[in-house]
Amino acid sequence: MPTPFDIVDICVQLVRNNITVHTITSSTTTAVRDAVTKQISSDKWRLTADSALVVDWDLDQSVRDVVRYRWHEDEWRDEPGDTFAYHAKKTPIPTGRDFREEDRGGILLIMESPHLHEVTCDLQPVSPASGLTGYNIHVLKSKLAPLIERMPQQWRRNGLSLTLCNPLQFPASLRLDPIDSSLRNDLFRKGINKLHDDFRARLDNYAPVLIINTCTGKPVAAENPRKPDPKWVARKLISAWLTEKEIPFHRIAYGHPSKNETGGSLMRKGRPYTNARPRCHVVELPHPSTWRSTWNWSLELGG
Repeated sequence: MPTPFDIVDICVQLVRNNITVHTITSSTTTAVRDAVTKQISSDKWRLTADSALVVDWDLDQSVRDVVRYRWHEDEWRDEPGDTFAYHAKKTPIPTGRDFREEDRGGILLIMESPHLHEVTCDLQPVSPASGLTGYNIHVLKSKLAPLIERMPQQWRRNGLSLTLCNPLQFPASLRLDPIDSSLRNDLFRKGINKLHDDFRARLDNYAPVLIINTCTGKPVAAENPRKPDPKWVARKLISAWLTEKEIPFHRIAYGHPSKNETGGSLMRKGRPYTNARPRCHVVELPHPSTWRSTWNWSLELGG
């Protein structure tokens, strides 16, 4: 166990916004601080007189959301179809493109924040869902078809764009590999608390009819956990936005099977506006980085 003298303050200074996001947990030891300095270019961080680590991040370095796929006529199409961001396991992964007006009313796949492959060591943005995460989404996106096919026909008649979105657009993990989950969760929670207006503005712009929360965390958690994980935080933000906009919705809960089980189930739950038809479906799934290794995709859609 680290001694109190090992614990240091790590914070992200949002340049031009005069906002500082602090984290100090049992995991923010001098060893973790030193590991972060090896993952981020030296001109992007500094040490204070009391040995705290300050990482400078500019909003211009945000890893912007992208539209990478479009569901049209019961199949997925790459967006755009002729340029590729990288190859994973010899498979070309499409670059994606900026969100456009015609993409409103589509599918929003939410992850928590960029990580090692989504930003360079000098904190320059690459693209959301790069590396293994992007590969898994690319090869397993067909597994999302049952969710789409259960949506009203009028929602999908003209096609649905799939937007990849990080609520927090700077790397809460600070590029640590392996991830220090305590540090990542604390920075994510505190960072999105400072920048939640930006995320809500994007939700307004996207107006999704299907929201897929794939942030890291437990599918079912206590109402007010002592240390909320990113999935819990995103769940609360999404619910608050839907409630504020008075958008009737169905929440679809996917039960995480135990290691000895071979399947899970999707259960449709009630909606907050009983006299209105839902205008949005919300579902929680595991983080895409785990889709190939730890999740069974024999979905059984309920009622």
